[in-house]
Amino acid sequence: MRKLIMKREEFEPRLCKYRGFIFLRFDELVSVIGHPEDVSDESGGRANFRWRITIKKNKVMIYDWRQGSTSPFLMTKWHVAGEDSKAYPLLTKFLKEQGIDTRRNPGPVL
Repeated sequence: MRKLIMKREEFEPRLCKYRGFIFLRFDELVSVIGHPEDVSDESGGRANFRWRITIKKNKVMIYDWRQGSTSPFLMTKWHVAGEDSKAYPLLTKFLKEQGIDTRRNPGPVL
């Protein structure tokens, strides 16, 4: 079976709608996707960090929603948005292929 390929890509966030959430530490996300965009100035306080990626031509966005100015190292719940309903299962499958379980709540990095 072929592994999923993820790539960073810029796209209009308004194309995506909420699809669910994942439980991961910030450092786990950074290790497989890279550092996020800082969107604190443009989101009106709704989010501080965002990753925009594509998996199998599906646009997927991961972001912190209304968690205030909390350090990313304390966050473990991340929202997932996508253009269609394939976004969430593709993301969780990709992360699982990287050895990351998105179903557990790992607790913050202390």
